[in-house]
Amino acid sequence: MSEENKKSEKRTWLQRLSILLGVAISAVIIGASYRLSSFEDAVESIVRIEVPAGVLAELPTTPQRQSSENDKSVINEKVETFTEELKPHPAGPARNILLVGTDSAVGLDPDDPAANRDRSAGIGLADTIMIVRLDPALAKATIMSLPRDLYVTIYRDAVPVRSEKLASALLVGGLEKGAPTLVETISSNFDVPIHNFAIVDFFGFEKLVDELDGVPLWFPYPVRDVASGLIVLEAGCTTLDGRDSLAFVRSRKMEAFIDGNWNRVGAWNDLERNQRQQDFLIRTIQRAVNKGARSVLVQDGLIRAGAEAVVLDDRLSIAELLKLGRAFSDFEPSNLVRTLLPVVDAFIGSSEVLQLGEGAEASFGVFRGEALNPND
Repeated sequence: MSEENKKSEKRTWLQRLSILLGVAISAVIIGASYRLSSFEDAVESIVRIEVPAGVLAELPTTPQRQSSENDKSVINEKVETFTEELKPHPAGPARNILLVGTDSAVGLDPDDPAANRDRSAGIGLADTIMIVRLDPALAKATIMSLPRDLYVTIYRDAVPVRSEKLASALLVGGLEKGAPTLVETISSNFDVPIHNFAIVDFFGFEKLVDELDGVPLWFPYPVRDVASGLIVLEAGCTTLDGRDSLAFVRSRKMEAFIDGNWNRVGAWNDLERNQRQQDFLIRTIQRAVNKGARSVLVQDGLIRAGAEAVVLDDRLSIAELLKLGRAFSDFEPSNLVRTLLPVVDAFIGSSEVLQLGEGAEASFGVFRGEALNPND
């Protein structure tokens, strides 16, 4: 074969390879476009609640720097180094998102232990209440549970309605009006700005867990809770499906089988249950990450299940979700910072409730963006 023919054949193979690469890249781009379009369609289908003006806090338009005592000494020494304008993070400033789990039983099978609830659409107590603070600039996430039995003044349209347990704020006007009422009650009682909220009911929770093929948990002993329907017969790692997971996070009277007898676990109160719920949330996020949830190109089914299960406020747009997703794309669930809200037992009349304890202001200060003393 002549040298010229060899060069011609080489060019031909290079051209073929280029064509194949071009086709492959085009296929990836088309597939990615389809998945992104599917993602947008799913997010657009999320039920949203219209929130009256002034209920949700406005995000600050300029970045703010919180100074500790150490910062102040540095400022005094080198004032000129702090004159440079701070550039805002692409995902925006820190925001507080209220996560609410309702005890609505709509959609559950009649034999589900959690189905013994009011099945009326839009009716339910706030069974789980958490505040999550996302700080994109620091790639930091902080969570704190608010016990549902906290005794507060319920606010609606800036008017005090009555004093009651925090969970009942969601009953005011059903879900559509109850969600803004819960937000307003929290911000009014605790001076904590809420920028967005997300709500899921029992049925949506179960569907999300089942979409993940369950969530693995480790138990040192067999456990049960007759009231919630939880039953784990063997010690060790057990993967809980949606129904069993719901029984676990709802459990208030857990027992462990030790030395041949069922023994009470912990204090049987909402504070321990809140800690278990946070544990479960972290493991669920890790499970989702392991399933490929960092990419919308992988877990289309999970995105659709989430879109069908959750209800959002009308301000949390696709663009905002994508910006937050990019900012926290490398976030490790184990790095979620957990803040404990101190509370104490109290009686109001004949009703057993919880009230804020010593140190509560410091806990709320974290979600106000206040700097902490380094000694704390």
